[in-house]
Amino acid sequence: MSGGGASLAMQTFLTVSADGTFSYGSARAVGGGETPWGTWGVDTGTGGDTMSGRWRTADRILYLLHPTTGQWVPAARYYVEGNQLLLYLPDGSRELWYRQP
Repeated sequence: MSGGGASLAMQTFLTVSADGTFSYGSARAVGGGETPWGTWGVDTGTGGDTMSGRWRTADRILYLLHPTTGQWVPAARYYVEGNQLLLYLPDGSRELWYRQP
């Protein structure tokens, strides 16, 4: 995101394991820019809020196990190509994820 001479980048991680568990959360925020009062910058470093649980797929839909009801909830339709994962979220938005080595 950028505007007015400043920019901000948010890094989010999603770790999906073969055993059916996942971890999701914010990893880092970095921003900076020029203002009439000078140059500024911020880096939150690593860490942040995380969520973990269980996942499964069926018919190109990613399901997450709801922590309190124990029901499988559809989280997104997905498409995988190479090291990219495209998620089609229920609100109509899309997220493109890249596999990290």
